[in-house]
Amino acid sequence: MHEMWEDGYISEEQYRKFSEMPIEVFIEESRAKFYSSIAPHFVEYVRQQMEELSDKYGYDLYEDGLTIYTSLDTRMQKIANQVVKIQVDEVQKQFNTLWDWRKNKKILDDLLDKAIKYNRVYRLAESSEEKNKIYNSLKGNVAFVDSVQKVAQTIEIGFVVLDSKTGDIRAMVGGRDIEKGRGLNHVTQIKRQPGSSFKPIIYTVALDNGLYPAYPILNQPFDFNGWSPTNFEENNIGGFLTLRDAIKNSVNLVAARLIIEGHVPLYKVGLYAKKMGINYKLNLFPAISLGASEVIPLELASVYGTIANRGIYNQPLSIQKIMDKNGILIEAFAPKSHEAISAETAYVITNMLQTVVNEGTAQRIRSIHHFYRPAAGKTGTNGDYKDAWFMGYTPQLTAGVWVGFDDQRVAFTGTYGQGAKVAAPIWGEFMREVYDSLQLEEEEFYPPPSGDIVSVSFCNSSIYEMGSPRLYSDECSSGKLTDIINIRDLPKTFNSERDTNIVLFDKYGIVDSNSHEAIEIVD
Repeated sequence: MHEMWEDGYISEEQYRKFSEMPIEVFIEESRAKFYSSIAPHFVEYVRQQMEELSDKYGYDLYEDGLTIYTSLDTRMQKIANQVVKIQVDEVQKQFNTLWDWRKNKKILDDLLDKAIKYNRVYRLAESSEEKNKIYNSLKGNVAFVDSVQKVAQTIEIGFVVLDSKTGDIRAMVGGRDIEKGRGLNHVTQIKRQPGSSFKPIIYTVALDNGLYPAYPILNQPFDFNGWSPTNFEENNIGGFLTLRDAIKNSVNLVAARLIIEGHVPLYKVGLYAKKMGINYKLNLFPAISLGASEVIPLELASVYGTIANRGIYNQPLSIQKIMDKNGILIEAFAPKSHEAISAETAYVITNMLQTVVNEGTAQRIRSIHHFYRPAAGKTGTNGDYKDAWFMGYTPQLTAGVWVGFDDQRVAFTGTYGQGAKVAAPIWGEFMREVYDSLQLEEEEFYPPPSGDIVSVSFCNSSIYEMGSPRLYSDECSSGKLTDIINIRDLPKTFNSERDTNIVLFDKYGIVDSNSHEAIEIVD
């Protein structure tokens, strides 16, 4: 209403009159009938969907005595609540000791300005002189300033658990307010840059375009029309890296080169992302290879669910059926499903993502959080530590974690804010507790029955020295590297007379003035 007055839609007299009228909030009354102390964000999510369905089915959501069956597993939800509270509270303590408002005075001034102008006392002030007096008073009020600071530096969380086989939502923590669940749902209502947790989509496209885990890409800086990304460890460059090693250690230059070298066309990134579960419009520019386009956490989790489900996408489902007060079925819901990628591609990318958990950036899940069941996943961190992610799955459960701040100008102050250190622990602790307490059976990621995924040996030098993979033969003296591959993509066998050239893509290469090594380049 204040903005309507400032923009000239209502007069000052109307603004004062309406501002003094009591506000009757009927929505809280309605929401009270949907209250849940265990899963408030999930129940509110269900309520919103039921509201949308009310016109179609002609029911009164609040008065008709409906019985709504949902996908929630309260056992998993309780574990999720407990793990989130313990883990995020711990990170919050660390952040509070490191965040310094004196170094972020401009942000604080802006936050205070908005908070003061939204304050009821300020809005009801009649004269500019009175407003200025209230403004200065609040800005100098220690308790008021502290309250604004506390809200801004509160770490938020979005955590969702899906059934890998059906897409049913088993647990949802939409924010720190676990008891009431008011405000923003950080699973369904935010859009943030996923960082490296988007890379599995890039790699999936690459696999379908003929690449494979042992395929080498140059780990070297480049300049693509002014875009020159770096690795997290900027000095960790040089030589060839296989796709498996690159995703294991989240090497940015390799993911980026998949785009600029033409292995992954941008339009295919958009097509694959949509097929696999992302409906939010992506910005298809090269930096998307590093997760620079915003996504909704629930949608990114459903992408990982698609991979876990052998390439079959299931739309996340929360409402299973609705019955009227007489027990008559109004509607039963089944997930909308389609084949997004082949079972073969899903198995190969899963196998690569298992390496991330077993040996790579997410290995803390094993070494610190002691979850040892078959698992695959990927960490993600926004470049400025604004957003921390972990998306991962077992054959039974897929779970996604986002950790960050509502005000995106506030961010973690260092490497402790990485997805591996902030988000992955929540995933690991939850999975360990769920599998142990519910005694879920152990399942493996089995290769597809087609038999098209095979294990082969490559000539080591053809990968790491030549950049042109060849199958191992007796003529190869450098040893062998064994990995899986789709039989349709098998390269030639190594021939010592033929295979002598180094294959480099150097169109956008940056010349290293300190290097004096001479190499042969084959376009």
